[in-house]
Parts: sequence; structure tokens; C-alpha cells
Amino acid sequence: MTPDPLPFCDALWTDPELDATTPDDPRLRDLRGQGLTAVQLHTITDVQLATDHLTERNPMTETPTPAVGQIWQDNDPRSDGRRLLIEWIDDTHAKVRQVALTADGHPVPLPGVRQSRIRLDRFRPTSTGYRYIGTA
Repeated sequence: MTPDPLPFCDALWTDPELDATTPDDPRLRDLRGQGLTAVQLHTITDVQLATDHLTERNPMTETPTPAVGQIWQDNDPRSDGRRLLIEWIDDTHAKVRQVALTADGHPVPLPGVRQSRIRLDRFRPTSTGYRYIGTA
């Protein structure tokens, strides 16, 4: 009897009689044309990850709660990237003013542009909402 040629696999995929002299064993053939044998594929898919990357939240992509002094950008393609500075907030709305950003990122209010009131629930990154840019 030969030693187990695949000591990295669990008992389900190992066979004491399996060795390199049995090339017809389906566990040693590339069954799907992917360059991997069934044993290698099983080994790769059974690797335990340190964290669950699919459900882990990324703090960089989360939208903050609207606050005075923040800059938001309109997602509507018709507005051509309109940027708004929140000037004050009440229970349901925010009063904003359209601004332009200088080269160093400071907001400058656009002359002749009126203030607008926007419902707070629209400050979310959807096609009809706003996305967070940063603080003034």
C-alpha cells in the first residue's frame, strides 16, 4: 500500500489505494477544462477565510447623516454634477446652496444661485438622490 499522495485533503477525497499509477481516477483528471483536478478544486474551495469579505461593511462607502457644512453632489445626469453645501437643517429638510470647488477643494458659493430646500431622505447615493463628497 502506498502513502496518501494527497495529505492536504479530507477523508472524503482521499483513498488509501489512490496513487499516481491510477490516472483514470476522475479525482485526478481535469473534469471541467479549468486546469484543476477535482481534488485541487475541492482544496481551494474549502479554504477558511479570516473574515467574511462578502458581508463585511466598508466604512469608506457608507453614506453619513447629512450635517451642516457638508458638500453633496447631485446624481441626476441633467444637473451635470451640481455640488451643494448644506447651510442649515431642520427635522425634515436641509437648506442648501450650490457651490463650486476650488483647486484645493474649498467651496465657493455661485453668484446669483438661489438656496434650495431638499428633503433629508434624498441624501443617499441613488439616481434621484445625492452622494456625499466631503466637508467644507
